[in-house]
Amino acid sequence: MLSEEPSLRSLGSVNDRAGRSGIGISLIPADSPQFRKILIISPDTGGLLGTEEILIKNDSDVGIKAPAIYAFTAILDARYVSDKGPATKQ
Repeated sequence: MLSEEPSLRSLGSVNDRAGRSGIGISLIPADSPQFRKILIISPDTGGLLGTEEILIKNDSDVGIKAPAIYAFTAILDARYVSDKGPATKQ
C-alpha cells in the first residue's frame, strides 16, 4: 500500500523520541498536505518504534507556525499474547 504513495521518502537513520535508532519513512498525505507523517521503523526487527506528525505549513486556524511537531508516539513495549477469551465462572 505504501509503495503506491508518491510522496513516500526514506529519511535514512533517525532516532525516535526514546533515543532508539531507527529508519525514518516520510510521506505527505494528499488529504492533509500541511503535515509530514513519519514512521520510525526498527532496523533490527522491522517493527514500528513510533510515529510523528510535523506541521510543514502554517495553520492559521489554531495559530501554529510551521515547522512544528504536532503529534508523536513512541511504542515502548509491544508483545503478542494468547487470546484465552472472556473469563467464565463455574
